[in-house]
Amino acid sequence: MKKLSVTDRLFLLLTIFLASYKIVKGMGTYDDLSVFFFTLGFGVIIVASLLIFIMDLEILSNKFVVVAATLIPLSLSLALVETFLKKFYTLYMVFAIVIFLAILIFRFAGGRLLSILSIIIGHGTAGLIITFLPLFLYFSGKANPKIVFVGVGGALIGIGGLLLSFLKAGKPLLSERMILTVLSPLLFLMTLFFVLGV
Repeated sequence: MKKLSVTDRLFLLLTIFLASYKIVKGMGTYDDLSVFFFTLGFGVIIVASLLIFIMDLEILSNKFVVVAATLIPLSLSLALVETFLKKFYTLYMVFAIVIFLAILIFRFAGGRLLSILSIIIGHGTAGLIITFLPLFLYFSGKANPKIVFVGVGGALIGIGGLLLSFLKAGKPLLSERMILTVLSPLLFLMTLFFVLGV
């Protein structure tokens, strides 16, 4: 497996700095529940980046890391739904809990195909919300234009999640080396756009 380069480590350190900065600075005018979900998302980004930095890319095969990483798109999408689509919040919260439990159960109790499928559904659904809800809000004039940055970050997190999911499924969309090479810069850019947009 590819080892982290100096450039990879620099991107990871910058990612940790950006996510930490956003947590300390705060989330602007969002209500307490949305702030909780945004903070959870940024917190998991910090922990995941730190683990990769310390333990290298082998940590990506750890079952706990895969499950925990699912919290990033789920928590960020929950924050957006709670803020802008309140009437769907309870329904989406139930979906997020069910899909997270499915990922957790199938990851540790066997069922490789079901595990991968649940990850793709979770990452895919959350990624679509994070990507397209901000764009809809912007074009309909219902949110600050900077929310478009969240949509760009959502597209990047969706791409990253799907690349890793198909890699784990043994059907990589790109070579393993290429996926692992773009992972750290992708994580950094995703975090940068989220920080700019939230």
